[in-house]
Amino acid sequence: MCPRCAPLGLFITTAAAEGARRHHEAVLLARAGSKTEREAEYQRIKRAAKAATQGYLVTTQGHSRGITDHEILTRRQAIFDRHASEEARNYFLDHSRPTAAYFRGRDTRVTGRYTERKRQAAGPRRTGRSRSGRAGPSTSP
Repeated sequence: MCPRCAPLGLFITTAAAEGARRHHEAVLLARAGSKTEREAEYQRIKRAAKAATQGYLVTTQGHSRGITDHEILTRRQAIFDRHASEEARNYFLDHSRPTAAYFRGRDTRVTGRYTERKRQAAGPRRTGRSRSGRAGPSTSP
């Protein structure tokens, strides 16, 4: 009986059950193997980053807020932008961070658009339609 079908009271043939069991075992082995590979790759990148930055991945402000090296390496870009040390920023310009996107095959190197973000100057805000019925400011004299 298939583990998913057991609560429903459904029975399947012995050959189908054997095939389902083999498939389930193969999926579990593949997941375990890929998890082990991801962990090994994460550890490799972490060792290289620590060696290149002499162990300084997090700023003092980040340490006081409880940010860890693991968060700098794997968490959101915003956390990296706020709390990564200058050495870590320079290292990850040329090397990928081991985030989930990295393991999906995306390039996760830090680019200037993340680290040099500037606020826009506050200007007048539009609040919907103008009196003329058109959106935006009126250009008629």
